[in-house]
Amino acid sequence: MAFERLLHNKCSQGNWDYCTSYGWFTQAKPVRNHKLTIPLLTRLSGQKETTQLCIKVRVVGMDYLLVGVFHMGVQGAAWATVITQLTSAVLCFLYFWKKYPSLRIHRNCLKTEKALSGEMIPSGMSMGFMLSFVLLGSLVLQTSINALGQNIIVAHTSARKITILLLLPFFALGTALSTYCSQNLGAKLYLRITQGINTSVLIAAAWWVLSLAFVWLVGDKMIMLITASQDLEIVTNAVQYLRINSALFMLPALICILRNSMQGFGDTRTPLISTQNPNNGH
Repeated sequence: MAFERLLHNKCSQGNWDYCTSYGWFTQAKPVRNHKLTIPLLTRLSGQKETTQLCIKVRVVGMDYLLVGVFHMGVQGAAWATVITQLTSAVLCFLYFWKKYPSLRIHRNCLKTEKALSGEMIPSGMSMGFMLSFVLLGSLVLQTSINALGQNIIVAHTSARKITILLLLPFFALGTALSTYCSQNLGAKLYLRITQGINTSVLIAAAWWVLSLAFVWLVGDKMIMLITASQDLEIVTNAVQYLRINSALFMLPALICILRNSMQGFGDTRTPLISTQNPNNGH
């Protein structure tokens, strides 16, 4: 409720009505994060590209149906999110249950081991706190942007969408390194850990250069495409946001790579502390 009042104080009534309409419907999501279920289906099926393409098509199709055909507006977008995530979770569970009976959960699997729990809980809490700090930083930033007017809100939102897309490879590298480092640490292949981190940094640097080129060459066109507007104030501010952000992409890339690597080593304290400083290059 405190966050709700904080956002409402700097948000116009019309925008606030849209926010609450979307928020109430998305809170009904039975599975809040289908990003955990989609990889399960794609990895187990061995048809990663085909499966993810089908999921993306379903998301776009549902949005078009509810917003474009039935004209449900913001509520339609919210319902499309809920329905898509629910069906993704159900399909993943059914596929998992049918194709991999050896991995089904039985009663004897529910017994806890104190030693294992002692290792998993700190790691989970560390990740949870890190995400909380990041989202809190985003919330504080958004309250200030809401006071700058609707055009700035649109510019910031569209630029953030492009920024998130361009940052996804860094997140993927970090996630992969967390598993990679933990596996090689267990196998005592320490040289492979060093090689993996160095290779990831080089890949991140290459993607950074491509991102810079993308933003400077077609950033304005992407903003106009996303916002369906050629308003000079929107495009100028959004492009400025993208160019400044993209110039510093290598910093969050290094943070993501090194932080996830440390978590793979079992170091949960250092990543948690470090998150409070960049929390937030939003």
